[in-house]
Amino acid sequence: MLRMYQEKVLRIIEPVYRGTVAWHLDRGTVAWQSDRGTVAWQSDRGIVAWHSDRGILPGTQTGGQLPGTQTGGQLPGTQTGGQLPGTQTGGQLPGTQTGGQLPGTQTGGQLPGTQTGGQLPGTQTGGQLPGTQTGGQLPGTQTGGQLPGTQTMGQLPGTQTGGQLPGSQTGGQLPGTQV
Repeated sequence: MLRMYQEKVLRIIEPVYRGTVAWHLDRGTVAWQSDRGTVAWQSDRGIVAWHSDRGILPGTQTGGQLPGTQTGGQLPGTQTGGQLPGTQTGGQLPGTQTGGQLPGTQTGGQLPGTQTGGQLPGTQTGGQLPGTQTGGQLPGTQTGGQLPGTQTMGQLPGTQTGGQLPGSQTGGQLPGTQV
């Protein structure tokens, strides 16, 4: 009866005490951990008498959570749902552009500094080229009619082609002779 009362009191007090800093510091010392890690301590807990006194068989656990395991909820240090930290699985990735006009490029329309249609600057592709004459009378030439300084028909100047040549006598008594 007394033992039942003590266990009942311990059940109430022990969780409160184990939540204190002092209890945790005491359990965190090397001495406490080493004492629990010895073969003697483990063997003492493994004897039938110790477990029989508590009503359980040695090496078994009849209720509650097994030590060092987690059977429910989120495992420590893991993330099973939602967005993983430091990753981006949807939407626009940072520092990239996947749609629309890329920065610094021009893919449509007139490219800067070029002219692809119409009259190119500094050229003339149609009509009369500057400084040339392709039709009509060329300047300084004469292609038809009388060329200047020439005579192609009629009496050449200074010549006589018919009749009595000047200074000659073709018939009758020659001057200065007597026949």
